[in-house]
Amino acid sequence: MNRTTKLMAVGSALLALTVTACGGESKANDDTSSAKADVAKAKEQAAKFRTIGMPDDWNNYGAFWDGVCKTNDLGCAGAAGKNREDASDASSAETIQFFKDDKQNPAVCGDIGIAFTGPADENKVALNYLPEKAKSLPAQYRGKNGGWEAHVTGAIAILVNKDKVPNPPKSFADLKKPEYKGKIFMKNPEESGTGQATVFAVAAALGQGKDGFDLDAALKYFKELQDAGQFAKAKFSDEAFERGETPIALGYDYVYLESAKTLKAKGVNAEVSIPTDGGVWAPSALICNANTTAPDLAKLAMDYALTDEGQKLFAQIGAHPIRYVLGDLQLSDADKANWLPESQYAAVKQFPNDEWPSAADLASRWKDEVQN
Repeated sequence: MNRTTKLMAVGSALLALTVTACGGESKANDDTSSAKADVAKAKEQAAKFRTIGMPDDWNNYGAFWDGVCKTNDLGCAGAAGKNREDASDASSAETIQFFKDDKQNPAVCGDIGIAFTGPADENKVALNYLPEKAKSLPAQYRGKNGGWEAHVTGAIAILVNKDKVPNPPKSFADLKKPEYKGKIFMKNPEESGTGQATVFAVAAALGQGKDGFDLDAALKYFKELQDAGQFAKAKFSDEAFERGETPIALGYDYVYLESAKTLKAKGVNAEVSIPTDGGVWAPSALICNANTTAPDLAKLAMDYALTDEGQKLFAQIGAHPIRYVLGDLQLSDADKANWLPESQYAAVKQFPNDEWPSAADLASRWKDEVQN
């Protein structure tokens, strides 16, 4: 089975992750795995390493891995190329599956949506290590036994091609309007962390009378969109967006801010905004692999992600570093130069509970209650 075929095979496999825990202990999770990184060993490990779902232009990961290399004097270049290879087309579910299955060339670390950390824990795919700074994060933002940490967060935004949609939607409520029929794209929550974050955003926006988070109402909302034919048939890409096949797209603010820059340079009138009816701060998690043969390099990456320097790298691309959102980091106006106006985030909430909804349960409900 080639890599592309394998990706397709696991692409909708989140339900299968629900989950049989992998057997045996990993190479990395031995008695010394919770110890601090050995920088000398990490330097050897950094000569050639692999990551999953961490392309240079996602979350500024090229600069991030450069920072890991330079800060620790590892002699490597972190941007994908000479030292680092990245399987950049993996979804959150696929990343967990690869961590489980790939023992020949195991990835060091990956990026997954926060809701997928539950399946990661259940499958025991995360390295037994938690940096000191991660220990001060709220429980829902770090692995109980280590291995993953929320490091950057964003809010679901609406990206609109105003050349094709001159009267753009400003809220989730607006997306029900008949004029947007067949024009809205969102990622599939059955496999995508961004897709699940989109559902959570609506749950927060509609959850005024239910502890600030109403997942039942959110699924009903998406069923109404589905039945009304609001969703586009095409997959999102810059080209499909430019042609008007997916002129309204739902996704992370910082991702679409980068897309909008590229599109505007091509003359496309792209606009990014946070829905006025709210949302929820939905982090990405840096997760490092229990099966990695480079555990010291993985630990250095987890350490660096929560340093002031690492956090500011995420801010540079329009994202909100997790420590900033939690009030533990000061940023200058220059650090926030690429952000949307902070006034747009006035209705975006913190997730109210100590544990995120099960990704597998949400995937199952999406299939049963929205797709059917």
